[in-house]
Amino acid sequence: MGTNYAIRNPARDHTYLKFGTLRIYVQHANDDLTRHLEREMGRHLEAVDEAGTHDAKISLIPCKHLPAPPSKAEFVRSETDADVFKKDSIRCLVGASYLVMHDSASHEATVYYRDCNEVYHRVRSSLKWLVIGAAECSGQFYLHAGACVWKERTIIFCGDSGAGKTSSLIRSARLGARLLVDDMVLADHDGIHPIYLGMNIRGDSPKRFSIPEGSLQMDVIGSIALQPQPGPYSIVFVRAWRNDSSIKRSVGSGRAVLQLWKMYEKESSYNAAPQRRAVWLSRAKQFLRGAVFYELLMGANEQQIVAQLRELFEGL
Repeated sequence: MGTNYAIRNPARDHTYLKFGTLRIYVQHANDDLTRHLEREMGRHLEAVDEAGTHDAKISLIPCKHLPAPPSKAEFVRSETDADVFKKDSIRCLVGASYLVMHDSASHEATVYYRDCNEVYHRVRSSLKWLVIGAAECSGQFYLHAGACVWKERTIIFCGDSGAGKTSSLIRSARLGARLLVDDMVLADHDGIHPIYLGMNIRGDSPKRFSIPEGSLQMDVIGSIALQPQPGPYSIVFVRAWRNDSSIKRSVGSGRAVLQLWKMYEKESSYNAAPQRRAVWLSRAKQFLRGAVFYELLMGANEQQIVAQLRELFEGL
């Protein structure tokens, strides 16, 4: 995709991002944060900045003095670099140099910031949850997962944060798979939509794979699937364990669905999204029709992990 210069036009204070079938309106200040967003979200920038309807909105507002959270907002907990507050459908994150307000009811987020560098990871997270909220309202199905395509079979890597989803995608790309999704699976009747938010490379991954720490675009490490990918799907639960060897094994569908629900419930509750068990299970049943389920326990030996992954792929 060529560079989109619309976002850099000093006379323009907004742009649109397209994630699958969803359109996100971005109000911005044409500053360093805007340019960082352009670099990382380049695939999703609309080539023509046309006015029209949108499914969600995020406003990026630089300021010298941060506003206070909404009055009577309830303190929830402290995170590494922010305190979390909640009031009705609004979730607030208050950091030393930023304030993020995310309204799950209106599908709008506002980000006030003093430092462009310190706030980008929060902008990325807000975009993710705006897209998920709008997608679920339009009838789509969401999983916190990564996905790739191996010989026309779509493989979905599931697991909690830090379980090894990103590293599994990197290994898959090096085995010849086409990368499809790096952080969130959103699917409808057309299949899983290609969505990229910039792979979050951390932990031992930079050393293990000889790649830089931080956000990394998927096309740096492999080829990209550009069209929605239909089922049936292969679901692979990934997990690191204290062993040198790695093993793969089949998982029953009942246990797999329960595990997926628990992952969804944990993450959606964390982000103050409404709980909709019946709706989620109904969509899961449709999405997982014909799917096969595996568990991949990954040890310390990289060659063993790759061997088990290759064996799994070739057995599909």
